[in-house]
Amino acid sequence: QLVYAGVADADSRPFVAPETGSYTLSFANPSPSQAGDFAFRVIDTAGVATIEVGPQPSAGTFGYDRQTELFQFSAVAGQHLVLDDIGTDAGSWTLFGPANEPAWSASTGSDFTLLLNESGTYLLTLSGEDPSQELLYSFRLLDGDEAPTLAVGGGPVSGTLDPGTYAAVFRINVTHSHCSPQARC
Repeated sequence: QLVYAGVADADSRPFVAPETGSYTLSFANPSPSQAGDFAFRVIDTAGVATIEVGPQPSAGTFGYDRQTELFQFSAVAGQHLVLDDIGTDAGSWTLFGPANEPAWSASTGSDFTLLLNESGTYLLTLSGEDPSQELLYSFRLLDGDEAPTLAVGGGPVSGTLDPGTYAAVFRINVTHSHCSPQARC
C-alpha cells in the first residue's frame, strides 16, 4: 500500500498506518534535471515528548541531524490555548489535530491563540529553516480558559512580565448589545 508520496525537499504531515503490514513511501525529484537529496524519519508518536499545558516552558536545541522537532499534548474540544513563543530561532510551527489533520501553522517569533475543535492528543511540530544550523527554542502552552477574568469597564490592568516570559493571558466576558452605533442604550 502506498501511504505517502511527496516531493523530496518538503516536509509532510504525519500519517497513520491504517493497519498492520508493509507500506511504500515514494518521493519525486522536484528538479528532474538535477540530483535530488532526501532524508526522512519514521517516528512512532508514542515516543514523542509529551508537553504539559501550563506555565513551565519547554526549551531545548535541535539541528544538524533533524529539521523538525515533535511535541504532543492532550486537550479538549473548545479549549483555548496560547502558544507563548518565549524565544525560538527562525522556523515554523504546525499543529496537527487528533486525526492528524493540519489545524494551524505560523512562523516562529510570535504568540498565537488557538481554539481547539476536538478532544484528544495533538501533535505540535517545530521546523527549522536551515538544517545545517542548530535551532534554539523556548515556548509554553498556556490554557486561556484558566486565565483570570477581567471586568469590562473595570480599572486599568498593569503588571510585570518576568524575564523569559513574553505573554500575560486574561479573559474578558463580553455581552453583545443589540443597539445600533448611533443609539444610546
